[in-house]
Amino acid sequence: MKYFKITILALSLVVSSQAFAYLQTREPYGQVRGFYTHGSLSHSSTLPLETSTFVEVLPERHRNYGSQGMIELIKRVTTEYLSMDPTSEKIQIGDIANLEGGPAHISHQNGLDADIVYLRKDHAVQPAHDYGTPTGFRDTFVHQGRLDTNFDIERNWKFISLLMESGRIDIIIVDSVIKQAFCGYALKSGQFPIYTSTLSRLVDTEDLHDTHMHVRLSCPAASPECRSNPATANLNPNDHGCGSSLKHLAFGDEDGAESISALDY
Repeated sequence: MKYFKITILALSLVVSSQAFAYLQTREPYGQVRGFYTHGSLSHSSTLPLETSTFVEVLPERHRNYGSQGMIELIKRVTTEYLSMDPTSEKIQIGDIANLEGGPAHISHQNGLDADIVYLRKDHAVQPAHDYGTPTGFRDTFVHQGRLDTNFDIERNWKFISLLMESGRIDIIIVDSVIKQAFCGYALKSGQFPIYTSTLSRLVDTEDLHDTHMHVRLSCPAASPECRSNPATANLNPNDHGCGSSLKHLAFGDEDGAESISALDY
C-alpha cells in the first residue's frame, strides 16, 4: 500500500510539473524589477477578487496585483487543490502588491510575494474585510506557543506541497510553531525523507505569520532587472530547519536586511 501511494504521488508530481511549465516561459519581459524590499512592477497582472477557487479577503487594500507568474500560480494551484479537495473552503488571499509595486509592506514590492490564509478544520472563510490587525486577518493559529486546534495541518501541508511543485518557490514564511508542526507531521506520516527539500524552504519567524503563509517566488527568467535572494541561491535541500531556525534565509544580506522584520508580513 505504501508503494502504491508513493507511485501515485510521483505520477502527480510529473503531471503538475508539466502543468506548471508555463511559469518559466510565458511571463512578460521586464515585468518584475528590483528586490522584494526595494522593487516595482511594470504592467502588473491582476488577480480577480473572487473565483470558484479563491477569494481576496482584503479588497479595500487594493493589493491584488503582481507578476504574471504569481497570479497564474495562485489560479492554478487553487484550482488543482480544490479538484483534489472539493469540500474545501475557497483559498483566501491577502496582499500581493500595489498596482505598480513599490512600498506596501517592507517586502511585497515587486509582485513576487503573496499572503495566503492557512486552511482551517472548520472550513470557515474570513469575510472580505480588513480587521484592522497588522496583517488585516481575523484569526490567529498560534496561541502562547501552541498550535490552534482549528489549524488543519494535513490540508495545509498538501497545499504547500502543490505550491512547491511549481518549481518557482523561493521561500514560504510561516510561524516558527507552525514550521515545527510541519516537521513533526512529515516525520510521523513517513514523508520526511521525501519532503526535506520542501521543509528547507519553509522559513520560520516569531512575528505576524501565525495568521497566514507568506509565499515568495524566485525571479522570473524574463525579468533581468529582478534581483534574486542571495541567501537562497545555493540552498541545501537537506538543511530542513527542523529543530533550528531558517529565518536567515528571508533576505540574506541584501539591502542590509539580515532577518525577517516584524513588519514584513
